[in-house]
Amino acid sequence: MSLYRYIETRDQLEIMIVDLVLAKVALKPPAAEWSDAVSILAEEMRRALTAHPATATLVVTHRFTSANGLRWAEALLTALTAAGLTGKQRYFAFRTLVGYVVGAFQTEYTVPFPRETAALPAELRADEFPLLAENARDARRVGFDDEFRYGLGVVLDGLAHSVRRSSKPRGRL
Repeated sequence: MSLYRYIETRDQLEIMIVDLVLAKVALKPPAAEWSDAVSILAEEMRRALTAHPATATLVVTHRFTSANGLRWAEALLTALTAAGLTGKQRYFAFRTLVGYVVGAFQTEYTVPFPRETAALPAELRADEFPLLAENARDARRVGFDDEFRYGLGVVLDGLAHSVRRSSKPRGRL
């Protein structure tokens, strides 16, 4: 039995896989502040992605061609709109958040990291690269969940600052 009797192209198959991976992403966060809604949506997307790490490349490639990827994007834009963001500001905020969520996922599952390459700091001369060696030691004590939440908090704090600043009269974006 040939798979291509049921599916016309490889792209169609890949999109179906991504749709399945993203099918369980909760899209309606409980009534909350916009930043809480964005945080929940980001955590939900990460949960779905980390449940299927082998799909990393497919998700990155097809996140906006799968129906469930588009639904998540719409929910994220809805939360950003609730923050009062429109136009370029909303676009920039959206791209920043998508870049962070997808980038953190890729870093966790596809990029070698000092946690996994503990031998790297041993090869470094601590007198020549003291901060890099220290950072690598610290990285081994940090979990990816904490790292993701910390980074998401930094992004959300920056967006909150931008939202507050945009409510004041100023020049063009």
